[in-house]
Amino acid sequence: LRSTGGGALAKGDALIGKKISLHWDSGQNFEAMVEGYNADTDMHTISYLPIVPGQQVGQHNQVPQPDFHSLPRELPDEFILSEGRPGKETGAFEICPSSNMARTSVAGESSLEGPDAGPTEELKESEDEASSRKLLEEVQRTFVNLDEARGRCYDPRALVEASHCLKLEFDVWQQNDAAEFATKLLDRLEISLKKWSPSHFKYLTHKFGLKTTKQKICKECGLKSNREGDLISIDCQVRNKSNIHEGISAMCEEELMDGENKVGCDKCNKKTNTVLRTAVSQLSDVLVLSLKRFDLDYTTFETVKINSRYEFEETLNMKQYTLEAKELLEAAQPQERKSETGSMMDLGESDAGNEEDSDPLAALPDEDYEYRLAGVLVHAGVAQGGHYYSFVKDRTSGKWYRFDDEDVTPFDPKLIEQECFGGKMKKETKYPNGHVHTVESEQFANALLVFYEKVKPSEFDDSDTEVKESASDTAMEEEPKSIAPKPKASNGYEVFLPEVKKSNSTHSWQSFLLTDEFQAFVKELLEVCTNPTQSSEDSMDITPNSSPSPAIPITEIESWRLNIINTSFSFVFDVLFHLALDSNVRRIWTEKMIQLLSSSPAFSAAFVADLAKRTHTVYENWIRAYTVECSEEASSYAALRIFSCAIASTVSQPSEQLLLSNWTQSWASQVADRERLLKKREHIGAMPTRLETARQLEDVANIGGTATGVGIILSFITELVELSPRMNLKNVNVCFFIRELASLQSRVEANLLRDAMNAAQLLLRLFCLALREKTPYDYLKQFFPGSSLPMETARMMSKPETNTSNLLQMQHSGMNGNEYQSEKDQLLLEAIGCLFGLPWVKQEPLTFETGSVQRGRVTVALTPVAVQALTSIFEESKPSESNGMSKNDVQFYMSRFHHRLNMQKIDNIFERYGVQQPDGNQ
Repeated sequence: LRSTGGGALAKGDALIGKKISLHWDSGQNFEAMVEGYNADTDMHTISYLPIVPGQQVGQHNQVPQPDFHSLPRELPDEFILSEGRPGKETGAFEICPSSNMARTSVAGESSLEGPDAGPTEELKESEDEASSRKLLEEVQRTFVNLDEARGRCYDPRALVEASHCLKLEFDVWQQNDAAEFATKLLDRLEISLKKWSPSHFKYLTHKFGLKTTKQKICKECGLKSNREGDLISIDCQVRNKSNIHEGISAMCEEELMDGENKVGCDKCNKKTNTVLRTAVSQLSDVLVLSLKRFDLDYTTFETVKINSRYEFEETLNMKQYTLEAKELLEAAQPQERKSETGSMMDLGESDAGNEEDSDPLAALPDEDYEYRLAGVLVHAGVAQGGHYYSFVKDRTSGKWYRFDDEDVTPFDPKLIEQECFGGKMKKETKYPNGHVHTVESEQFANALLVFYEKVKPSEFDDSDTEVKESASDTAMEEEPKSIAPKPKASNGYEVFLPEVKKSNSTHSWQSFLLTDEFQAFVKELLEVCTNPTQSSEDSMDITPNSSPSPAIPITEIESWRLNIINTSFSFVFDVLFHLALDSNVRRIWTEKMIQLLSSSPAFSAAFVADLAKRTHTVYENWIRAYTVECSEEASSYAALRIFSCAIASTVSQPSEQLLLSNWTQSWASQVADRERLLKKREHIGAMPTRLETARQLEDVANIGGTATGVGIILSFITELVELSPRMNLKNVNVCFFIRELASLQSRVEANLLRDAMNAAQLLLRLFCLALREKTPYDYLKQFFPGSSLPMETARMMSKPETNTSNLLQMQHSGMNGNEYQSEKDQLLLEAIGCLFGLPWVKQEPLTFETGSVQRGRVTVALTPVAVQALTSIFEESKPSESNGMSKNDVQFYMSRFHHRLNMQKIDNIFERYGVQQPDGNQ
């Protein structure tokens, strides 16, 4: 029956070949086919079914729809289904029905499957019951994580999404009243527990449920009529009250109904003067007091928050508010006073002189009614919005903590009055002259929910439940045909503890891998690996004799060096660059990797071969990860620069140049065949993204022999360009990668790569990507249906992600006025320019952050490219007979660009950077 937790009905390879519906953070569901399962990582490989937009009727100037069958197939995805991915899947999914299987985890009905289910029989479940059950599952998941997880915090998005069934006043993703949420949450949990676990339902009622009794007392005959009701919390009025005793007393105060408000008496058979009163008839172990700080302002008819001071103590005695106490007080009241008032509201005033041992409530032991403060929920803000946090007492240590989102800090309970009571606060400011300025301001942070725990909890007796369950089992044995089989029960720990343990393991490994010591260790390993004095005779080879030899012939690299290189790259690209790194750390690692690959073509060849093999995988595909999936743009750019450096170093080798030239010629021949068919007006499909002939050049099993790793990578880039309109805005990192490859400093390697990319029609594909539906020639749209996909069609075919940018939008010709979009458009233009052989269109940053801070500001320095460019400008601008520029030369230089600097500014420049000449001039 479980709908979350990885799917309790079908896990692992049991899902292969099934169609599932995955729930996304955006609130939509998308169907996919499960294609594979990796038992080592617990990840499934799925392929989303294509979204075909419907024809829009009645619109003028419609954009012609492309042939959807000619569009390239979307890339498969690989992840843990029960966890989902940030901004995408929530982790909840359902198995779609087919001709031979019943619907699983569908709202309104459920089915039994698996080896313990026996014959498949429908278990009827209303939509309300199904949504309540899903909410209970998420509550279980949340508390298992809070109890067992080692991480800093728990992501409650799945619980928030399941809370839609509570039907709160506002949407679940907006701020709601915490008291309303608590009440409705417990009510919903009771629905599922009552059906599936009666003993736990009774325990929940025992812990949180209290009962109140409303009494009507006839003043003439003394008839009492009682009506009992269930409550989870006590509402305490705040307006015109000063503490919780006044608030509870307001609920329990007696009201005399006389005159026109007389109430009918069943015994007197007429309307009589009647006393109405309310008392607590059963106390719970956990007492929740809801302070009604949100109230209606009858002047403006708007909800306002009452911030007046409202006190509560560390201990609370509820004796005087119970029905037992009221009845004892009433019994001790003189008979003549009972007949006069019909209540005991004034009891104690006339008997003030009585001794303490005459107190009628002394028969009730205080310990049965004593509560101790356990927690406070605070709301900081106004009625229209604010922030919730809480103060909680640890049951084990007795210490108090402040829970504020992901921050948990120790708290001094002596500050509860200051932090929770509200009211006005005075702030004094002392000046040096001795004057003191006092400002009184209203405190907007104050308690909204107060939690008390019973000092002496009442014993829980579930014997009635056991009797009912046994009776139910007996009924099932007597009438086996009329009652559906009872499903096998599972608690939250059985279902969710394995994923929590896995998360803890991941957390432990990440904590270790991200330490400065481990990073220094990896760097030292690389130093040893790249040290030419380390000979192969040293005992560094730890590869077992039975291990297979590398797939590519690398004669210059010993196996131990290759193992260290692969481990280091895996650490950088699988772990480090996926995190929000400090810019200085990222820069150091990028320079380290580029230096390593530039110094050794053999290392680069091995790395490029590994990159090429990864393009045929899903989760381990580094190029895909850093071109269309990485959320850290700076890390994405750094990784792609490293990839470009490795490819350039590999292409510098004659063997790779020969293979890449053959790959380019094969692509040119493939394109020529398509063009001949086009001239004959024969039907042709889309231009392929990989070689259909000479496939041995893209055989990943023979890279370095008959296959080119660089060519395999370029074919994958071609596929990404065709898929990019249906991806997120981050797909423009593909353009960044193309720009880097087409603008290498070495002219030979740059020309080879440009010729290869142009042979694969990357230039025309980018041209269509920029123009979309404005692509001028129909044959281009026919050749490249993916990159020329109209913007509106691409939007309808895409799956919207949350907390990310919109899709790549190229209005009309592809340019728009949005500053962020313009930066991405610039990358596209630079990629096109570099493929044209115009590397000067590439823009480079002038500065970078050094990582040091001076006077509260991060210091910056010139990038090597900026130093080189400014040096060239300086050499060209200074007088030929001089070693530098004088003040007059600087002024003349600036005037050439119609920018005048005053002499004071020039003097300041020379004061800081001037060089003294032998003749005394600067």
